[in-house]
Amino acid sequence: TDSTNQFGFGIAAINEQNTVAFRVGGCTNILPNNTVTTLTWPAETFDYGNCFNGTNFVAPCNGIYAFTMRGEAKQIAGTTTFMRFSIQSPGVVLHAIDYRIPPTPPYPYTYASLHSGPVYLTNGATVYCTGRSADVGQTNQMSADIVGSEFSGYLIHRK
Repeated sequence: TDSTNQFGFGIAAINEQNTVAFRVGGCTNILPNNTVTTLTWPAETFDYGNCFNGTNFVAPCNGIYAFTMRGEAKQIAGTTTFMRFSIQSPGVVLHAIDYRIPPTPPYPYTYASLHSGPVYLTNGATVYCTGRSADVGQTNQMSADIVGSEFSGYLIHRK
């Protein structure tokens, strides 16, 4: 921020006391052989409200939230052709995307972006991301390379 407490482009600075928002990255989980894997995010960019624990976002209050996951995976065994990423709360898939991976070489990486849209959460509800290599006998790995992977979310409105 500059001396007027403004970010470039004239956007007011975030009031950390009232804000619930996080952005994390650095996920390198292995996604083995048709197994759903809960993703971990060791690199925190910010965590206003201290609501993210490395795997789960825990809602600090009832409200409407939104989440985004950007996932990049690379093939490390076999020639996986199908992947799934999801943003979930226990028992509920908030958003999932299935996609094909081009054959390797020349395209050993794939990329997907998900957005939950607005979702209502109660105090203490958790949200997390999963990944799955959907072909039997194939393994992928989340990647911090090239585009990278990240998970972020924020409180839109307290209820």
